[in-house]
Amino acid sequence: MRTFLAILAVILLMAAAASAQHEVGGTYVTYGQEQTESELPDGTSVSQGTYGEFAATSDPDHPFNNQKGTCISKDVSSKSGEGLGSAGACALSTPDGSTIWSWWRQDKSGTADCPISCGTWGVFHGTGVFKGVTGTGQWKNVATYPGGSGVGVWDLKYEKK
Repeated sequence: MRTFLAILAVILLMAAAASAQHEVGGTYVTYGQEQTESELPDGTSVSQGTYGEFAATSDPDHPFNNQKGTCISKDVSSKSGEGLGSAGACALSTPDGSTIWSWWRQDKSGTADCPISCGTWGVFHGTGVFKGVTGTGQWKNVATYPGGSGVGVWDLKYEKK
């Protein structure tokens, strides 16, 4: 009987945890990229960038809709120009002043399912409607433009504690 009650308790806790998780997706636009590039003695290059980002969802009333802010990035390339890694962080705010901080990393590029760049991202801090929000998701750059601007899609599984 104790085993049955323990299993039942675990199932109920798992159901409660699952119900606290939410999903959202949308699009993003990057713009105004400024980059500084440095070459290391071995020929590897490191570039650091800052850029603006705007993110939206298909639901105009969703808290993650209509965010705008600034991101930083660090990119490392081999002597031959092959991308070795790319990661960064963003701070985006909504018009009411709620702010969300996120990290991102590029996981792949130049493949059939990811011709430009794709990766993982996550939320680690927030204020206002984002207070207590954490989560992870995926992003995919679907178009790039001169000057470092781009357009992509994203999804996020998150919870609010």
